[in-house]
Amino acid sequence: MDERRSAVFVIGVSLLTLLLVLSTIPMSLIPHNHSYELTGDADYRSVVIFRNDDIEPGHSDELRRSVDQLFIDEEVPVTNAVIPTTDGESIATEESFCRELTAQRRANPGLIEYSLHGYRHEPNADGAPRTNGGNSTVRSEFGGLPAAEQRDRLRNGTRIMADCLETTPRSFVPPYATYDNATVSALAAENFTTVAGGGWFTESYYGRTEPFETDSVVHLPEDQGFVKNWETNAFHEPQTLRNQFEDAYTSGEIYVQGLHYWTFDSDRRFEQLESFIRYVKRHDDVLFLTLEEFGDASRDGRLTEAGNGWSYTPADDQPVYDTN
Repeated sequence: MDERRSAVFVIGVSLLTLLLVLSTIPMSLIPHNHSYELTGDADYRSVVIFRNDDIEPGHSDELRRSVDQLFIDEEVPVTNAVIPTTDGESIATEESFCRELTAQRRANPGLIEYSLHGYRHEPNADGAPRTNGGNSTVRSEFGGLPAAEQRDRLRNGTRIMADCLETTPRSFVPPYATYDNATVSALAAENFTTVAGGGWFTESYYGRTEPFETDSVVHLPEDQGFVKNWETNAFHEPQTLRNQFEDAYTSGEIYVQGLHYWTFDSDRRFEQLESFIRYVKRHDDVLFLTLEEFGDASRDGRLTEAGNGWSYTPADDQPVYDTN
């Protein structure tokens, strides 16, 4: 009897120890199983795009480097949205900043991309007011301005980006997530392929939240950002972001995750970003794209809905980053 009790005791202790060990393992590292199979010509279940806003010289440079390095280390592409002027001055005069970002892009083809993020990143008194469910009533920098003025800002911002980064952006991230039809016409005239605003904005202005195309410009609405309240910079709960992604993944949809590198200003917040990236990565059949590659592939017919997911053909010499 004593031997039996001893054996039961040992088994119980072993199970308890196992449970304690498992409880310390991050959920993002636990294998993820799926009950579906890709159908038809589908190569991927979901397409994920990460967009990192507010890149500018002298603004939390170390945080910017840390966030970029995280994406590089995880081999997940990120589109960095760059503000072309600081205090009214061209960023091209910041030679060390320009050299650093140019070298980073060249060293990480397909992983680091630069997008034009407005011109001054300031609300314009003549800009159209937009509201995000009562969370923000800031006026747009572009939406509501005359088309000619919008085109001038795009042209000047593109020139600065080319001077600084030795690359011509073809994607546009409007400050405050808002724009209008005149913005889209100006983008098309300046050979931009993609505009990435807020999903709440495209829903209110266009009545759509999924990617769509007008004037040969692909609209790629953001699904969710990390920041819940811009007055306090409070983050959404990690499970909120995971649920948003799971909804898109289960439905075989595009998922656009927005972030602002300077908000990851503590170890805990940085770990939230790292954990979310790894959570997405442990899902099978996820394709990671940048804004421009999504826009190009959509317009060229290289990215199409197929079966219960997406079919994708990379361009020549285009690196592919996925979870296949």
